Amino acid sequence: MRWQSLTLVTVGLVMAASQPGLGGEKEAAVKEDMKLLQGNWTVVSIQVNSKDLPKDKIGDPNATIKGDEYRIHDFRLRITIDPTKKPKTIDMDGKDGNGKPLSMIGIYELADDTLRICFAKPGAKERPTKMETMPDSGQSLIVYKRNKEKP
Repeated sequence: MRWQSLTLVTVGLVMAASQPGLGGEKEAAVKEDMKLLQGNWTVVSIQVNSKDLPKDKIGDPNATIKGDEYRIHDFRLRITIDPTKKPKTIDMDGKDGNGKPLSMIGIYELADDTLRICFAKPGAKERPTKMETMPDSGQSLIVYKRNKEKP
């Protein structure tokens, strides 16, 4: 009986160690993508329920990511990412401009100086699986461009 327990523990450890994206690999990927996300961003477009939001409805388009904090308008949200998932996942938690708790889950793509995030409806439990919104889904797709720092 003892050797069966030992065998099960050994098999479990081998399986866990062989899982991609666990441990050091995931930590390194998170660190790398968080480094790439740092800086000042400008919202260039927002789509909600498959409809483009008019630019005059966006408000102040300037956003900042510093450390694990995302700031836009009066929002201060903590970012958690997992770049080892396909698609890459992002969660933002904090408070809205009125001090009410806000939790959003989504997916993201980062290519050169363009960041695209597709969020589920705030408070939703299922995250989007594609970088698109659907009618009546409550999902939003936000496209950002990195602000070029002046020397």
